[in-house]
Amino acid sequence: MVVADPRARRDLEAITHPLIYAEIVQRVHAADSGKVVVIDAALLVETLGRSRLGLQALVVVAADEARQIERAVRRSGMTAEEASALMAAQAPAERKLAAADYVIDNRGSLEDLAAGVDTLWRELSTRFGAGTAGPA
Repeated sequence: MVVADPRARRDLEAITHPLIYAEIVQRVHAADSGKVVVIDAALLVETLGRSRLGLQALVVVAADEARQIERAVRRSGMTAEEASALMAAQAPAERKLAAADYVIDNRGSLEDLAAGVDTLWRELSTRFGAGTAGPA
């Protein structure tokens, strides 16, 4: 319903986003010093924005639109039309990529994605002194 109705989406976001933002801030502040905190938020660029959260780095995981739709259909059981409408309700990929400090290419296999995440993890660990335990 909220995908098809922009007013309903704004109403839902007005209710949920302040609570989500407060929870993110609370968890970030509760995290141990020197740890990398990962925020998985599909709408971060559109709604919260990196400046409100004080992010030191923004990572965008990117794939072409056709692949995103195919994966959404496989993962969630929605139709291709529903997946396309959901993507159209989000910021364009170009906007997300322009906001990113790092981009992980997700056009390949799961193994390719894991290798990209590992490479980025090592770079972030070095840059921010987060240790070398790796992503969970």
